[in-house]
Amino acid sequence: MNKLRDIRTLSAALGYLLACLVTGPAVGAVLVVDSLLDDSMANLAGNDTCELREAVRNINAGSALHEDCPAGNGVDDEILLSIAGTIVLVGAAEENAAASGDLDLLEDVVIRNSSDGEVTIDGGGNDRIFGGSVFNPIDWSIEGGEHGIVLQNGVGGFAGGCIESVRDSTLTLDSVTVTGCEVGFDGAGLNTGGDTLIINSVFSNNLQTEGNNGGGGIKAFAGTLEIRDSVIAGNEGFRGGGVQVAQEANLILDNSLVTDNHARESGGGVDLYFPENPSEIRNGSRIEGNSAVVEGGGVAMLGNYTVLSELLVEHSDIGRLDGANQTEGQGGGLAAIGGKIVLGEGTQVVGNQADGSGGGISMRGDAEIEVRRTVLAQNHASRGGGIYLYQTNGLIEDSLLVGNLADGSGGGLSFQVDKGETLTVQRTIWRTNQAAVYAGEFTSGGGGAIHVDGFGSGQLDVSESEFSGNQVLGDSSSYYGGAIRPAHDVSIRNSTFSGNSAPNGGAVGWNNGPNNIIVNNATFYANASTNDQGAQIGSAGTIGSLQVTNSILVFAAQGQHCYPDTHTGIQVDQTNVKWQGGNCDQAVEGDPMLGPLADNGGTGPGAPDVGYPQTHAIIDENSAALDNPLTVDCEPADQRGVLRNDVCDQGAYEAVEFIVDEVFKDRFESN
Repeated sequence: MNKLRDIRTLSAALGYLLACLVTGPAVGAVLVVDSLLDDSMANLAGNDTCELREAVRNINAGSALHEDCPAGNGVDDEILLSIAGTIVLVGAAEENAAASGDLDLLEDVVIRNSSDGEVTIDGGGNDRIFGGSVFNPIDWSIEGGEHGIVLQNGVGGFAGGCIESVRDSTLTLDSVTVTGCEVGFDGAGLNTGGDTLIINSVFSNNLQTEGNNGGGGIKAFAGTLEIRDSVIAGNEGFRGGGVQVAQEANLILDNSLVTDNHARESGGGVDLYFPENPSEIRNGSRIEGNSAVVEGGGVAMLGNYTVLSELLVEHSDIGRLDGANQTEGQGGGLAAIGGKIVLGEGTQVVGNQADGSGGGISMRGDAEIEVRRTVLAQNHASRGGGIYLYQTNGLIEDSLLVGNLADGSGGGLSFQVDKGETLTVQRTIWRTNQAAVYAGEFTSGGGGAIHVDGFGSGQLDVSESEFSGNQVLGDSSSYYGGAIRPAHDVSIRNSTFSGNSAPNGGAVGWNNGPNNIIVNNATFYANASTNDQGAQIGSAGTIGSLQVTNSILVFAAQGQHCYPDTHTGIQVDQTNVKWQGGNCDQAVEGDPMLGPLADNGGTGPGAPDVGYPQTHAIIDENSAALDNPLTVDCEPADQRGVLRNDVCDQGAYEAVEFIVDEVFKDRFESN
């Protein structure tokens, strides 16, 4: 044994004895790797340097199997990579003792970069880099430190192109880059079956190639996969281009970026495939620019429960593969079949596209969705530009849907009922959404903001909300509802409809028989019918009943207030006030003296970035809508949450003081 090896062995022994004196005998060994070489065991032996492969085998053996490295202790051992540079692994694959190919880890270990630069471990396109034994779960970690560790060019036949962490193992990756790895079936970058924490790391340009499995970047099939402050980019898989979480696993994605990943089926960014436990995507995470051929350009979910908060889902795409559009695509940003999705505080779903339904979100199949303080903007689909719901119960509150586009129906949202589903919308802003229903595939449709349809029963309840500037584009007599195209049972309370337009029914319009529509304390202001068929309300065909009470209809921008004026089941009675517009003859004529659409306050937290749903305030004590004795059964509070008087004001706004706009007081924008 030469002098260098003697010194190294003595140093390790003294360190071990000192640790034993301080903490007891179960202290792990420290093995310093001072070479970038990899070769066969015969060639590595006796070269007076400690190679990574020798260090791993000593730890697995719990002894000095290779005398060039200190002995492993078998408990809490540590490998220090002391030289910056690249280690290229060599030797035949499919060997399970770390003698060639991948480094099989059989005991607990920490692998840490202690050098003055980046350390790269290259699989040489021959085998994965780190593996293990299903019969021997371990607790292990890879820590890149200040300069980082790169794992690249690994190839796994079935699972784990770069890393395989077996069932019930625990794994931490900190400051690690996993790139350019390939696998046949599961997890090109990482396949894991135990609790896994990924921090400050990157998974990029990894590829899952075969079958109907997934995880271009990462696949987790058991345990909790927590990804924090990390980037998942440019990966590809069948399901879960970036990440797939399945079966016994769940996902926590925290303050991370998932971008530019692609799925050949579902979940371009993230695929949650029948996970048994709830997942959470939160805290500033961004899922943007991903794509999938079938559904879920950003996120796809089958079953269970997912919570999303402070999340940006942006510019993801469905139905685009080599430039070819796929008409079957659903859910440009997020798609779910079954289960429950909660979109919470600060979530943004922006600029996504589906060639099918649900540009922003698609949910179907006995599902449930809650949308709170979320922005859905500039999403695009054939139906449900912002959201598409089928066989789904939903709640939307304190949110903003703006600038979404449907080529068919439901610029903001399409609600397809089948089994008695309900959708509740409260304190939400719907602005400048469009249903562009031109000649071609769609012969009827509408609902610039909301479209309700379906063959079964269902209920839509809207309250304390604003609908402004929404449109149905097209010239057919079959296109209805600039703001809402209702069907089945619909309740609209304490809401404002301003500046919406459609060929028929500028604010609310339909062409087949809803069962029951109730409108109470609503304000209809300057809506327009481009076919002169109901600037505020328009109908055709049969109807169960429409009852409008305690509401204001003012400034029919184009067409009469109501169309037709007399219709079986339509009642716009003397509890309503109208001004400057024809029809709705039972409503009392009078000027309500309203101000411009403005944020006049509200309850709750308000929608992100824009505040409360806007209202038209009563600006003069001579208003025909003020304390009107003809009102009956008023809402207890107005759109803003202000308690109403015993004799209430008509419309969505209850005047407790007059807000006078000196410029607008004569109802013109300038003096």
